Amino acid sequence: MKYLILTEGTDEKALFDVLLERKIFKYPKTDLLLEEIFHCRQLKNKPVLIDAIKLLPSKEKVSIVRIGDKLSDKF
Repeated sequence: MKYLILTEGTDEKALFDVLLERKIFKYPKTDLLLEEIFHCRQLKNKPVLIDAIKLLPSKEKVSIVRIGDKLSDKF
């Protein structure tokens, strides 16, 4: 399984980049899609991520985790 980690803002991305770098984050870097965390609100704005998902083996699952600080966001 691969994990796609999306953050709402640059502050959240910076925090989780540090957690990932120090190996405190729950998922190892190798389990992340393209081995990084992305500042992105919607996938339609990131064709690179969509293409990376399409290139995965057909049986590979992708779990999307969105990190933010607003409870009012619409998905």
